[in-house]
Amino acid sequence: MPIKSSDKVKTALGNHLGKEIKKKSAISEASMFASPLEFFVVEKPQSYTQRSGEIMFKSSPFGFAKQVMGGLSPEMVHGFYLSEDEASRIAEDLVKKVMEAAQALEEKKADVTGKLDKTIHKLQKEINRHMNEASKDPVAADKHHSMAERKMQMIKALREKHKMVESSKKELPKKDEE
Repeated sequence: MPIKSSDKVKTALGNHLGKEIKKKSAISEASMFASPLEFFVVEKPQSYTQRSGEIMFKSSPFGFAKQVMGGLSPEMVHGFYLSEDEASRIAEDLVKKVMEAAQALEEKKADVTGKLDKTIHKLQKEINRHMNEASKDPVAADKHHSMAERKMQMIKALREKHKMVESSKKELPKKDEE
């Protein structure tokens, strides 16, 4: 038989229902953060400029829930650790890997600009050769001029690429500065 009135519900539960709810809602926010289960969160580094202390923080289940509601994306989290030492070590390793990847990328950019410089220099030599051939052989001058013109267009495109790569280079801290 279903209970129809709230008085009957209170009587059936011994008038404890309302008191329990009031007690639970009176828990302060500070006591929520004093949870016995505290842990360390390590985020994934978003930039090579971040340091290990910037990607690691101490939290609790309620604190972490607040972080997520505040905008922390679960995809940004690398892991959770109970030991501060382990979390710190993992954070340092992550920062080191990101820095190594950034340095490898900058080295690759330097290699690319070096190769572009060599190719541009080679094409300029070929243009000079075509221009010399055109002055020596007036009959074939049009052919040499058109070849030189094509190579100048190639140089123009390579210089644009060179500018793009140069503008994307970043000054990274030296390994001993870390």
